Amino acid sequence: MDLVYEFELGKDGYTKNAFLIDTAKTKTRLRIAGPGEFGYISEPKTMKLERPEFVSTPAGDFEVNEVLVYSAKNQVAGMADMTSVFFINDKVPFGLVMNKNTTSIRLPLSDLLDFISMVSPLNATYKTLATYLFSFGENSIVEAGSHVIEYGKN
Repeated sequence: MDLVYEFELGKDGYTKNAFLIDTAKTKTRLRIAGPGEFGYISEPKTMKLERPEFVSTPAGDFEVNEVLVYSAKNQVAGMADMTSVFFINDKVPFGLVMNKNTTSIRLPLSDLLDFISMVSPLNATYKTLATYLFSFGENSIVEAGSHVIEYGKN
């Protein structure tokens, strides 16, 4: 909640500039991924819907005639699979009504604990953290996204 990401997009949907803004309003330019790098999506394609659907957002209900879906992989601590769905209406700013991201990660707890033991000596903090982590399963699915919150204001 203390950080804001700001993206400048081209009409082709690709990011031109990206920034991270902290609570002091300091704006830090972020590096943009290139082909073959994590975060880069090559040639995203949209699909026209046979029948329009309606998506509810805080700014109201919007008709959606097409969606953009893509998947990407990432290896951080475990292998993560991300699927993103963008709900599109060309009458709203940037054409984006809502986006939904679902990330599934397989992270065996033993691998995570091995990593923690490499960076931290075996002490009370490690034992407390290990106990906390054991309370979770080895698989996790996380969902996030964004949607239109204002519409029609200049």
